[in-house]
Order: sequence, then C-alpha cells, then structure tokens
Amino acid sequence: MSLILAFLSTAVGVMASDGRRFSPATFNNSGDIITPAKVETDECDKTFEIRSAEIIGAYCGLMDFSGKSSGDHIVDAVKSTATRSLALNELVDGVKVYMETALNNINPQEVLVRCRKLDILLIGRVKPNKPHMQIAAIRFTPNGAGVTSSYEFRTPTKEKVFCLFGNDAAQAAASRVLESNKASNHDSSFMNSLAKQAMAAGVVSATVHEYGSEISCGGKIHRRRYPFPK
Repeated sequence: MSLILAFLSTAVGVMASDGRRFSPATFNNSGDIITPAKVETDECDKTFEIRSAEIIGAYCGLMDFSGKSSGDHIVDAVKSTATRSLALNELVDGVKVYMETALNNINPQEVLVRCRKLDILLIGRVKPNKPHMQIAAIRFTPNGAGVTSSYEFRTPTKEKVFCLFGNDAAQAAASRVLESNKASNHDSSFMNSLAKQAMAAGVVSATVHEYGSEISCGGKIHRRRYPFPK
C-alpha cells in the first residue's frame, strides 16, 4: 500500500505521494501467501504530470502489470484520451474505459484478480481554457471474476478540498491534519507545506502491508503542483 493525496484550493492544486514501494507477494493455488511483499525502495514517485493535458496525478495499489508500471499505463490512458478540448469529466470517462480494459486483460498467472486494486487521483481544469479546477478520484476494484470502476469529483468553493487513497490509518491521520487547518491562505507555498505536513502525519501512522509484515508507507514525500511552475 501507499499514501497519495490530492489537495486543491480555487487557485492551486498539490498532488503528493509517499516513496515506499513493495515487491509483489506471491500466492499458492489456494490463495495463501508464499512470499510476502517486501520493501523494494523508499524513493518511488507515484505522482505524475502530463503538461499537454494540463493534468497532475498520483496512483497507488497495483504498481506493475503487463510489462509496464501502473503509472505508465495511466499516462498512456490519459494521452490516448486527452485533447485540450476535453473537460475533466470526459477525460476521466476515457481513462476509466482504458484502465478497466487493461486490468481485466492481465494474465491471471501474473496478478490474481483479488490483487487488481488501483486508485488514481487527478487534478485538472473542469473545462478547457477555464480557471476552475477539480479533483477526480477513480477506483478500480475486484468484482467477481473481473475489475470494475467508480469515480467522484470534488470541487473547491471558498474551502479547500482534498482526497486521500492508501493505507486506512495513514489516510485518517493525514485527513485530521488537513481538516484541523482552517487558514484561508491558498497560495502555493502554504498549500505545499500543509500537504507535506499531512503526508508526514500519515506516514508515521501507517499500519503494516496487507500482504506483508512491514509498514505500508514511508520514504521520500513527492509533490507536484498545478498550475505548473514556470
């Protein structure tokens, strides 16, 4: 697992992830763990940006499949869908279809259906050439023999909005930091600083990995900002 955060005011969006990446666990035919998930690195950046689509994002859950990282699959999904004339909700519809197909087409010998969990956060403009921004939160979850998806949007008004995915305890701790801060400051340095504080609180509160014995979150905190720094 991981911890990812999308944090948005009316002026600035910040995307963040922790840096911990695990090796995949292996299972026997009965579904019991043979080899538990182990920490591979604490430097993994699960955030991304696609300047041509004016999008920043992050992902957690399944990290690799079908010869690519999940991040590369998501970038391909966005690029195959995105044009500057698309609204964010139209982009999300395209990403959902692309990723759902990709996840359902994984070789079952590579990834069990029950392990095909993937969460994606995006920040972008509600409509092209308009200043208003939204968070899109997309979830892909196992459902019987396949994978299905759901999504929601969060739009700031006078209050900042956020969305978290990842380890439940880490999410709860990060959420408390963000909810307790009622400052009206919306500038980029403040948003970056508060996102970092929330992520740090989440990381230290994380519990063990679902398929291993090590703490789910850790390492370097990665952040990206939108609008893109010049």
